[in-house]
Amino acid sequence: MGFNLQGEWRKQRKEFQSELASLEEIEETFGLSEAQIDRKTWLLHENFKSLDQEEVYWYERSHETWLLLGDNNSAFFHRCANGRKRKNNILSLEYDGQLIEGDDNLVNHASDYYADLFGPPIEYDVRLDPDLWEGVPTISDTENTFLCRPFSDEEIKGALDLMEKNKAAGPDKIPIEFYQGCWKIVKNDIIQLFDDFFRQKVDISRLNYDIISLLPKVKDANKIQQLRPICLLNCLYKLITKTLTLRLEVVADKLIHNTQTAFMKKRNIMSGIMCLHEILHETKRRKEVGVILKLDFEKAYDKVNWKLLFTCLEKRGFNSLWCDWIRQVVTGGDSFCESQ
Repeated sequence: MGFNLQGEWRKQRKEFQSELASLEEIEETFGLSEAQIDRKTWLLHENFKSLDQEEVYWYERSHETWLLLGDNNSAFFHRCANGRKRKNNILSLEYDGQLIEGDDNLVNHASDYYADLFGPPIEYDVRLDPDLWEGVPTISDTENTFLCRPFSDEEIKGALDLMEKNKAAGPDKIPIEFYQGCWKIVKNDIIQLFDDFFRQKVDISRLNYDIISLLPKVKDANKIQQLRPICLLNCLYKLITKTLTLRLEVVADKLIHNTQTAFMKKRNIMSGIMCLHEILHETKRRKEVGVILKLDFEKAYDKVNWKLLFTCLEKRGFNSLWCDWIRQVVTGGDSFCESQ
């Protein structure tokens, strides 16, 4: 049954993709009529729907197997447990042509590597031109009042409800579902934390510590550069940053140019790719010669100079209280590594 369904889905998608290719060829040459645009939209929708159906089918099959055999002391259970252990454990790493083995040596190697990567940046004597943002929008007094107003119960609860569930917990091992489900019990304590944060009576860097969990980027990763560090933060710290982020979203569009398409609400990272595709297509159509320059900044965010960031905030009109809050959020904190 499963193979019949899978074959039908693949056959159907092949027909969709063939028709889509024909429509795109027509679109590039003559443009599409309204009926053809509707047809193309329908084909895209049905193609994605077919992919989703196949994904759900195999997820349900795997889930069914786990329900039947996962909790039993069976060969299936032991294969899963042993396979996960082999996959998650880092037994050795290569560095400068040498093999590093042993838990203590691996922990020291990882600690030194990430201390150098995420440690204090090199001090640069870079100064922003005072006229750099002359004539561009800045944060007004009214917007500063909005950003730095006291935190209300409804605002905190709204931010809490928007946080994603089923995420790995931080060092305190308390997941976000606990705070969402036990809001009536922990409400007063959380509100007091936000009140103290607002009045600058608490330093949230005390909450800003995390576990760095290493996940392989490639199969059979054997170098620390091939492992992706994921920071598992405490949920209370993430709740504070989430609340501040929701406030900042209101003024972000005013400050960030529309050419920045990634990491902004209501903007899509694919817009840049689409623009590049159109430019390449037009260049090829006109048989012109061009140069494409791609710049990739390694660990760009982790190497931001915080002094420069706070200078930028001040130049764009953010008041001292907001800058102090952001300083607490992005600086300080401790980490320790957990090999996965």
